[in-house]
Amino acid sequence: MKKLIATCALAFGLTSFSFAHGNAKHVMGTVESISAQSITVKTTANTSKMIAFSPQTRFIKSGAAAKAADLRKGDRVVIEAGTVNGKLQAESVRFGKAASKAMPIKHDMSGMKDMPKTSH
Repeated sequence: MKKLIATCALAFGLTSFSFAHGNAKHVMGTVESISAQSITVKTTANTSKMIAFSPQTRFIKSGAAAKAADLRKGDRVVIEAGTVNGKLQAESVRFGKAASKAMPIKHDMSGMKDMPKTSH
């Protein structure tokens, strides 16, 4: 009986999870521009998308509650958006700093000249 209840609870939980994301679209990329009403994102597919904000839009910066004013050009974003009147409208905007470009590694061999040579 416990297995049946656990199985039903799991099935119900997975079903409600799949409905939660229903028709939501995910937009990932970096902030190109931002205004009080919308954000323009350069997507990972190298296209620009404008997404409108609504009073219900939630902003999350590095896992903590935030506001639109905290967004900066260049921030990386993951936006969950619905379609309202044919236009994308943000339900949630998760963001953080863009990853810095990796520094090239220099191999300094100058200290190797005094090392004893080995034969293989």
